[in-house]
Amino acid sequence: MGSWRGIGFLALFVLVPAVAAGVGYVVVVAKFDPPRHQIDPEKYRLRNWLHSPDAELGFQPMPNRHVVLEEPAATTVVYTDDRGARVDGPGTPHQDRADIVTVGGSLSWGHGLANRFTFTSVLARNLGATASNLSVSGYGGVQSMLRLRRNLDLRPRLVLYAMWEDHLRRNLRRCMTVSFPGCLQVPAVRFVHDSRPDILFPKDLPDNFDLMRRWYLEASGGPETTFWTDIYWTAYDIFHRASGFLGEPEIDIENPFAQLRAAEFVLQQMKAIADGVDARLVVIYIPNYLGKGVTPMPPALAELFETLGIIVVNMEERFVRMKAEGEVLGIPGDGHFTRRAHAAVAEEVRAAIERENIDWHSRR
Repeated sequence: MGSWRGIGFLALFVLVPAVAAGVGYVVVVAKFDPPRHQIDPEKYRLRNWLHSPDAELGFQPMPNRHVVLEEPAATTVVYTDDRGARVDGPGTPHQDRADIVTVGGSLSWGHGLANRFTFTSVLARNLGATASNLSVSGYGGVQSMLRLRRNLDLRPRLVLYAMWEDHLRRNLRRCMTVSFPGCLQVPAVRFVHDSRPDILFPKDLPDNFDLMRRWYLEASGGPETTFWTDIYWTAYDIFHRASGFLGEPEIDIENPFAQLRAAEFVLQQMKAIADGVDARLVVIYIPNYLGKGVTPMPPALAELFETLGIIVVNMEERFVRMKAEGEVLGIPGDGHFTRRAHAAVAEEVRAAIERENIDWHSRR
């Protein structure tokens, strides 16, 4: 009996003060240094909310949406069709077939621009082709491959995968890189017991997704922000930092060998998907163009493309030339492709189509 009484006294005189100190620390931080972000919360309000959670993809655009995305550099009006693909305006009819399908992240999605200026739309107009832009801002190679597989009923003849250089990391990254202090899980490549690559799919998505949206509203300093929301998000942030939950998955996403193996897996899958519907896969490699120069494609990646027999449109040389001529590739204050950069990609892809004699006409 005495031992239990001793444990009770220990809890009273040690644990209770520790908890009280922890609560006090949270309150002080919430008062004087509350968590904040610099992103306009407007796009996270329901009227401008574009995405929904998805068990495979992590998230995807909602169908038949009309939203206005207010960014510091530009205001973009976005429309989606019944697949969640970007379209020029409302009421776009369902697409049964598309000559060209594009997958990728924000650069091919056309962040900061109307859909008609994206390289997919420009290329389709120039060729007199039909196209579906299934790219999604934030996607890497794994999500692009899965989204392509989900829309094979379009039976394209040409599949364009816009591979931004950061996709080498995104293929391995478990948590999407957002300022949200939790983990918005996305599918990622993992290597199982015999070192074979496979896909680790997200979990707990609806809760995490709703929590992320609340974070962008309640930690904005706007009308949704109160002292109580500051206390909540301060405690949430401290807990996740202490537990290590916020950290990257237990894999080195900067490891070149892991990056290459993951890219090989994704590209093999994507090529097999395209081959299965008698389509040609063309990878548009987009190097980092945001600095003074243009980062070259890693030689090992170029060798991988050749080994897999994948047609590559490497934008490195074109971007170097454009920069030397004074062309602006990134939207000022934003960095995503300008109209001129999109037009250049469309021109290079069309040249590759002609050079490789690709029959892009869908079978109707």
